[in-house]
Amino acid sequence: YRMYRDVKISSEALLWNTILRHGKWQGALTILSSFVGNLKVYLIKIFLSTEAVSIYAVAQSMYGAISSLIPLKTVMSPLLAERVTDIARLRLFVAKASKYTFLAYLVLMGLVVIAAPFMIHMFFPKYTASILIFELMALRYPLNTFSVMHPPILFAFREQRFLTMTSLASASALIIGSITLIPLLGLQGAVLESLITVLVVNLFREYRLRKKYGVSTFALRSLFVYDRDDKRLFQEITASIKRRFFRASPKIIS
Repeated sequence: YRMYRDVKISSEALLWNTILRHGKWQGALTILSSFVGNLKVYLIKIFLSTEAVSIYAVAQSMYGAISSLIPLKTVMSPLLAERVTDIARLRLFVAKASKYTFLAYLVLMGLVVIAAPFMIHMFFPKYTASILIFELMALRYPLNTFSVMHPPILFAFREQRFLTMTSLASASALIIGSITLIPLLGLQGAVLESLITVLVVNLFREYRLRKKYGVSTFALRSLFVYDRDDKRLFQEITASIKRRFFRASPKIIS
């Protein structure tokens, strides 16, 4: 209370205005996200079987557990949001962050594809049929680069309405894609639909950021470029590691 007692009271109803302008869209986005997350399971049960739901659920659980090992979205959100007032700084940060996020997820995808049979045999021996589904889901990891970058930037730019519209489009694409692909390809069709939907939504978000704000979150050419900014980034990382793990006192070293 001591920190805020001298702050002048605003003449505007800030909380109420925020709820009316952006809060209503965030509320709708939360509901839509929950709806989309659960809808796929019901569609699989309708078009396939309860057993297919179990196989898909195991693969989805493994996918989510592996994703949580790299909590980049949580880390990136505040870092991206605080840079939106300086577009030049934001562009540079996003370019480097997306580059190394993509490479990290690419390595993770490779490890998952190799280790998936062993992991499922060890933790879910009754669901070995989910191995192929899990490996197909792993193809989505590199696309998570956009999911890490896009929402925090769009939130900071107050694009909650646009995010809600893309979520609504995602739900529509999920329904149309599932009705088309699940009866035709089974669970592989369910995974293919997810890949297509995520890719299309990410393209819409990327187009919005480039067209309206001049911010590009990914460029293929940047993967093959190592410049002074990359060098400075690695120097900072190396220095941080040395400070953390090699700061023993001279007496101990001697």
